[in-house]
Amino acid sequence: MASPSSLGDYCPSMNGELFNDDYAYVGEWRNNVRHGDGTELKDGLIYHGHWVDGKKNGWFKVERNGVTLEAGRYVDDLKEGIWISPNGTKTKWSNGQKV
Repeated sequence: MASPSSLGDYCPSMNGELFNDDYAYVGEWRNNVRHGDGTELKDGLIYHGHWVDGKKNGWFKVERNGVTLEAGRYVDDLKEGIWISPNGTKTKWSNGQKV
């Protein structure tokens, strides 16, 4: 399977879809990488949010089986700041690590 940053090679359109056995992305592309709003299915989780130059950047909601698990912000593919679960539990992240 291609690395996430090169997935756009399979879908060079401005808005498009990519599907294979264990990965799906539907959303915007620029220069053959995910760029803009989109939805990604990976490892049984659904990520709704925004990508910049192939990396998750901005606010995301993470779901499994239609249930929101958490919401928060990514910076360059790493969780950052306070992430909140539906029951109100807050987890602080810095550079992709829980703190």
